[in-house]
Amino acid sequence: MSAILRLDDNQLNKSLSNTLSSASGLPDVSAISIANTLSKVYSSGASNKNTSVSLVPSHLILLPYAVSPPSLQIQMHLRDLILTAHEGANDLCCGSILAGQGSETDEYGDIGFWLGDGPYGDNVPEVLNAIGLECFGGDRASASTIGRISLTPAGLPESLWPPPPDPSLSKLKDLLSALDNKYAFFVKGGPFTGGVVLHVLLGEVKFGEEHGWGGILSIGIWTDD
Repeated sequence: MSAILRLDDNQLNKSLSNTLSSASGLPDVSAISIANTLSKVYSSGASNKNTSVSLVPSHLILLPYAVSPPSLQIQMHLRDLILTAHEGANDLCCGSILAGQGSETDEYGDIGFWLGDGPYGDNVPEVLNAIGLECFGGDRASASTIGRISLTPAGLPESLWPPPPDPSLSKLKDLLSALDNKYAFFVKGGPFTGGVVLHVLLGEVKFGEEHGWGGILSIGIWTDD
């Protein structure tokens, strides 16, 4: 069974990148970028401290605290998705495949998540609630902007500036094809300051008799927007 960490301030203040790298085999620079993303999102005041999330370091997956990890097959698929997203981002000279080359920094990387079964299809508030960011639908919602990210037929953000086809992007498209009913959205403003924009892509994953919602999240920086 995969080890699970409760992602609280204690974990965020430790050397989380070392844990991610040693457990998953992720290169140090990518592990640091994921740790930066988690720290920014869950230590910024954007998250609800009463809603806990967990982390499966070996498979690079965030979970709502009350949700059990999926089958090993789904964990492996999400892990491959994140590893390949980092390879693709490196090939495109950016930190995150979701934020793309438009972000003003490359220090934040993509992390996977698993929500399990639930009302997550075309339902941004429920997704934010599940990952501990329900404050965007509460009192501070008027100060934030939520919008859709256009995806290509292959499931990649249209805003990416792709080079000639390369193995990592081709594999990423294949892995994304296993996510049905895909959609993506961004959140900016509200609890996030300094031009931080949250990016989320998710879809329905089905392997055998198990199904649920999972995907990728990351952040980018746009201080002029």
